[in-house]
This record gives sequence, C-alpha cells and structure tokens, in this order.
Amino acid sequence: MSLFKNRIWHKCILFWRDCLWLCKEEFLESLERSVSFFRGMWHKHVLLPWYCLWIRRDEFHKSLELDGIALESMDDGERKEYLANLIKRRIIAHQREAARFDRAAARFRKTQEKIKERAVYRKEKAL
Repeated sequence: MSLFKNRIWHKCILFWRDCLWLCKEEFLESLERSVSFFRGMWHKHVLLPWYCLWIRRDEFHKSLELDGIALESMDDGERKEYLANLIKRRIIAHQREAARFDRAAARFRKTQEKIKERAVYRKEKAL
C-alpha cells in the first residue's frame, strides 16, 4: 500500500502544501513591500541629493523631473521643500539654457557678418 493512497497521508501532504503556498504568498507580499520601501528610500536619500549637487544646463534633464517615488516617502514639509527646490533648479536651468542659446545666436550673427564682409571684400578685389 502506497503512502499516497492512504487518505490521512494524502490530506496531510495537501495541508502542508497549502501552508507552504500561503507562506510563499505572504513572503512575496512582504518582499514587495520592503522593495518598494527601499526603492523610496533610495530615491529620497540618494538620488535627490545627487541631483541637487549641481544644476544641469539642459532644462529637460531627468534630474529636473518630478520624482513620484520619492514623493510617496515624504511627509508634507519635505514635499514642500522638495517642490520649492525643484522649481528653483528648473528656473536656473532655464535661464542658463536661454543664455547659452543667446550666446550661440550671437556667435552665429558674428559668423554671418564675417561671411558678408568677406564676400564684399572679394567682390571689391575682383573689380
């Protein structure tokens, strides 16, 4: 007589299988919660200070985007401080990019003027 044909053993094995399955589900849920907790801490305590080290020239850099994961792990005071800092960094980045485009436009105008001067000089020289 096989062990699995005996109903008591079969029920016992099914019971332990179900218990292990439930433990596995609870373990996976707790693992998911802890991963999301550590992900929030990573974004809040590592990435945000790293992004604040310097302000990028590009106003569309990912460090100037709103970080929803970090916001979830902040309280109201931290959120207000983070948003104020983010707005300040975006404004500075926008001003820097506008200044960079102005310098590039000025260089372009100077180059165009030099080209026109050379063309006029060549015309005069040819006559």
